[in-house]
Amino acid sequence: MLDQLDESGMKPEEMQADTTYGSGENIVESAKRGVDLQAPVQDPDAPPRPDHFAGPVWEQSQSESSDDEVEERSEQEAPEADIGLDEFTFNATFDTVESCPSGHAPSQQDESGGVVFAVFSAAFCSLCPFASRCPTRELANGDRQFRRAPSTIATECRQAEQQTPAFKENYKKRSGIESTNQELKGRHGLGDLRIRGKPRVTLSVQLKALALNVKRAMDYHVSKLAEPAVCPCPT
Repeated sequence: MLDQLDESGMKPEEMQADTTYGSGENIVESAKRGVDLQAPVQDPDAPPRPDHFAGPVWEQSQSESSDDEVEERSEQEAPEADIGLDEFTFNATFDTVESCPSGHAPSQQDESGGVVFAVFSAAFCSLCPFASRCPTRELANGDRQFRRAPSTIATECRQAEQQTPAFKENYKKRSGIESTNQELKGRHGLGDLRIRGKPRVTLSVQLKALALNVKRAMDYHVSKLAEPAVCPCPT
């Protein structure tokens, strides 16, 4: 679709889509075309949601412990989380590592076979407070190696980004298309076509969309004509 829009001179700078189209691969391929794909992504590695009746034993007996004991126990049993890829800085197409969470650029990097390789110097990594939680792998000489596919990087970064208020606020714009889809399916019969075959279905969809656009244009102009006239001249 982006290639078609580019050919017609209508390629957008940003495109919003639902989770069906949200993937690391699509985000990367859209970025290569100069388009920011704003779409949530699913987490294939997310653990199943636990049953709320099957919490840890110590949680079930919190009522028998003091608040100080519960807080101390929570701190002991909750290790620091590993650093996510969203803490690194990448270029727009996620095939270049610009800096690590500490702000250091890699000493060397390349991309081959669809995988990004970057090496960070031991001079910085040996003193880094995040070393124990870093997703890089320590090499024999003390350097640390970053190795990820661009699509994997894009997916993990989006998983973190889509939880932010800024992403959620911007993504609200997409809700407008849902009412259009509902109107096409409900009032214009798009949800129950009585024809078969791609050419006929395509023509039917185009005609229904055209009818909806004409109807909305007429409603808009009628509402404007119904507004009371305002004299631009000062009284």
